[in-house]
Amino acid sequence: MKENVVLFIDFDGTLVDSIKAHHKAFNLVFKENKIKEIDFKTFDSLFGFFSEEIIRRYLKKLKIKKSKREIAKLALKKKKYFLEKTFRYVKLFPKVNETLKKLSKYHLILETNASLAEIKKIASFVKLKLDYFDLILSKEKIKHKKPNPELIKVALKAIKLKPKKVFVIGDTFVDVLLANNAKAIGILISKRPKFEIKKCEMLNKKCKPDFVIKNFYELPGLMKKLKI
Repeated sequence: MKENVVLFIDFDGTLVDSIKAHHKAFNLVFKENKIKEIDFKTFDSLFGFFSEEIIRRYLKKLKIKKSKREIAKLALKKKKYFLEKTFRYVKLFPKVNETLKKLSKYHLILETNASLAEIKKIASFVKLKLDYFDLILSKEKIKHKKPNPELIKVALKAIKLKPKKVFVIGDTFVDVLLANNAKAIGILISKRPKFEIKKCEMLNKKCKPDFVIKNFYELPGLMKKLKI
């Protein structure tokens, strides 16, 4: 019998280290379109934003004007390169499967703005065990991307549960915003939490995690400490 607690767990950057793969995919698109390649430091400062927003902000920095439609096409091509070529740079973070096993006494929901095909391909490549999740909430199942709290409502309805506590666990400001918007308990996994919070300010928003840990494998210890 599982605890009446739900953990919404992010995918990219939380369970798998994908920043290098995404960086390379963006640069393939930029190179193809004769746009100066984005250096890693600049990309890191934008990582967490949606692809279209990363492209828009980077092009603005370069003083290059593109329409929304053109930016959307670049983002679509980036996704294609990621799925076909650069996904090979994705790595599973340490002790992820072991940690999921420890957390399996709770209801686990994998939440992501990525597609189900993308999730399955990456999970298979890095040997991530998806069986631990009660539900995989990919972009096909929600109308609005996170940090819109809609996905929380959709998931709880799908698993037919009214939990006593809801946690949102992720590595970026988007996950913190999701937790705040849904009035859930937000756990930020980051070695640079202030860096992530500053990204909220770039959107003229405020976000605050309830707890911060450095690694995903620290989560069971935190839950035990919280007596959850």
